[in-house]
Amino acid sequence: KRAGYAWIAGIIAGIICVLIGVFAAMPKKKKKFSIMPALAGIGVGAVFLFLGYSVAGFYEVGGERGGVVCGPEGCDLVLRWHSQLYMMICGEEYHLPLEAGDLNALHTHKKLDQLHFHSMIKTDESENEILEPEKLAIGGLFKQWDIRFTDECFVDYCNGDSCPDGTTGKLSMTVNDVPNDEFGDYSYKDGDEIRITFG
Repeated sequence: KRAGYAWIAGIIAGIICVLIGVFAAMPKKKKKFSIMPALAGIGVGAVFLFLGYSVAGFYEVGGERGGVVCGPEGCDLVLRWHSQLYMMICGEEYHLPLEAGDLNALHTHKKLDQLHFHSMIKTDESENEILEPEKLAIGGLFKQWDIRFTDECFVDYCNGDSCPDGTTGKLSMTVNDVPNDEFGDYSYKDGDEIRITFG
C-alpha cells in the first residue's frame, strides 16, 4: 500500500506543478506566452514524479524493513519497526511513559503508546525468518518498567478482580482485531495494532 500511495502522491504533485507552470505561462493582457514558467513547472513536476517512483521502489523491495548484513556468525537484519498499543483498564485508558526504554530493545518515543524497535536482530539469509523473536515480545517493554503483564494480570488487576463499578473483570488482547492469547509473549510485527483490555 505504501508504494501505491507514494506513486499517487508523486503523480498528483507532478500534475499540479505542471498545471501551475502552464497557467503562469499563459498570455496575460498584451504579454505573449512565456515558455520559462511552463518549463519550470514541467521540471518541478518531473522531480516529484521521480521522487514518487523512488519511494515506491523503496517500499516495493521491502526497504522499510532495513538491510541484511551477513558474516561468519550468521545474518543480522537491521529493523525499524513500529506498533501501536491501545490499553484500557476498567474503562479507563492506560498509557506507557514517553521517551523511555532501552534504545537497543523495545522502547517508546514521543508518540503515545507506540512501540519502537530500531536495532539489529538475527535472521536467516533469505530474510524470511527472524531467529530472535523474543526481542520483539511486547512483554519485554513492560518488564523494563516493572509493569505487571501476564496471561491473567495487567498492572493492578487480575482475572476475577472487580472494577470500581463493581463488575468482574477479565484480561483480553487482540492483534489487528484478532483475539490473541500470547499476551506478553507475542512478538509484534511492523504496523501491528495491539489492544490490551481489562474489563
